[in-house]
Amino acid sequence: MVRMVYGMDKESQSLTYEQFVKEYTDAFNNMLRYKVNEVGSSWYSEKMAKLSDENPDHSERFDREVEEAHYGKPEVSSSWYGKLKTSNGGL
Repeated sequence: MVRMVYGMDKESQSLTYEQFVKEYTDAFNNMLRYKVNEVGSSWYSEKMAKLSDENPDHSERFDREVEEAHYGKPEVSSSWYGKLKTSNGGL
């Protein structure tokens, strides 16, 4: 089965993570070439949303990796988690 996605034929198989990252970052970079109220900006923004909707696992992983690259990995100690569980009535 072949489907049309943004004017390009794609196999119905889902994207690999690497393909997702390339398409998503290309759309993001292209979106930045336009002012917010220009058609190109919303077109690429919608493309990014569609990619995220169709590939939620890749989108979540990509967001996490970008945040970790920018802010560093969050450190959660087991003692903190234990306090959270008891203070909330045992999650």
